[in-house]
Amino acid sequence: MSVTPNNVRIRELTTSRCGPPRFTFGSIVREPYGSEGAIDVVYADYQAALDAFIIRKGWYEAQERPLKTPKTGYWYGVVLSTGAVLVGEDDLELVRAPAFVVQA
Repeated sequence: MSVTPNNVRIRELTTSRCGPPRFTFGSIVREPYGSEGAIDVVYADYQAALDAFIIRKGWYEAQERPLKTPKTGYWYGVVLSTGAVLVGEDDLELVRAPAFVVQA
């Protein structure tokens, strides 16, 4: 695994305040609007998603529904049948865990 700023932040969060991410790659989850999809990327925090150019500055504040996940929580890229979305950990619901285990 290559070392990126996101990977470093995830390691820091795992060993400090948050613990490991609740969801893993391939987990089938339900996002706040009811669509189901699979997780394909984990971001250490909101800033990591900004750094990866996944979203623009001000995206968090522009959401039409209040988000449960703080900017300092884990954020996930979720692939839906209609595209991909960024969703915070506290806004997701697990539908089915992946059939495989990812070793770090």
